[in-house]
Amino acid sequence: MRLTQLRQADLNLLVYFIALVEEKTISRAAKRLRLSQPAVSRSLQRLRDLFHDDLLVRRTRQYEPTPRGQALLGELTVILPQLERLISGKEFDPSTEQATFRLAASDSLAQLYGPALAKRHAERHNIDFLFQAYTDDRFRDLEANRFDLLLDAEFRALPASLKSEVLFEEELVCAVAKESPYRKKLSLAQYLAAEHVCISVLENQQAVPDLALTKVGAARRCAFTLPYFSVGLHMVAGTSLIATLPRKLAENLVDPAQTRLVSAPDELAGFRYLMIWHSRQNVDVRHLWLRQAMRDATKWK
Repeated sequence: MRLTQLRQADLNLLVYFIALVEEKTISRAAKRLRLSQPAVSRSLQRLRDLFHDDLLVRRTRQYEPTPRGQALLGELTVILPQLERLISGKEFDPSTEQATFRLAASDSLAQLYGPALAKRHAERHNIDFLFQAYTDDRFRDLEANRFDLLLDAEFRALPASLKSEVLFEEELVCAVAKESPYRKKLSLAQYLAAEHVCISVLENQQAVPDLALTKVGAARRCAFTLPYFSVGLHMVAGTSLIATLPRKLAENLVDPAQTRLVSAPDELAGFRYLMIWHSRQNVDVRHLWLRQAMRDATKWK
């Protein structure tokens, strides 16, 4: 945009555009912006006049961006946080400023990072951490700003708009009953011959072990499937079932009086856990603090 055009533009319209894209309706965007619906409608028309494009079109009962609108969104999600930081000229101070951070995480990572963050930040009453379960659309949800940070295992390529950093490396272990004949390590044949408690993290799969088995042309039998690691671990007590869990979580939860941990087959290789964020947050001062808080919280490992 040339400087002459910039002087004529109302930069607040760009903030309104982000709200419209994320909320998808005039009414929800108006509530978020604390404006009337007619005011938001007029702002949308001014945006259309400014960019000579509809930007947002109605599909069924919601607005969706046009190709030009999608391109504008991509630019703004990077530019606006940089502009905000440039104007503020200061770092985020968690002792005086208020913030709510939305973290999407699996059950296993919430059980590790929830307590770790609580020990470090429980006394900061102006900082809130909102953990929420993620879905198969977690990357799209992150792009749509439905949460700030995604904690996930590294097992598929990320969209180009997302950034990531390794939090720690992990390996899988198998939980068996205390009286189980399995001792230090399971072979693949033993693992496949057994019945399992499977944790449906995403897409009805416990992605890390199931994808590893797929690579060697194998599959396990899930006698029980549920979404909670802690429950799955307790279910093996007094049975011949096997539950496969990340080692650090299993070591935190295991009850030695009922359950033992044995090494998983070599075919179930180690993996890495990531924190993932959108590029629009790359230089945002609050997000920089959040990512450092996650690094600090990882010291429990």
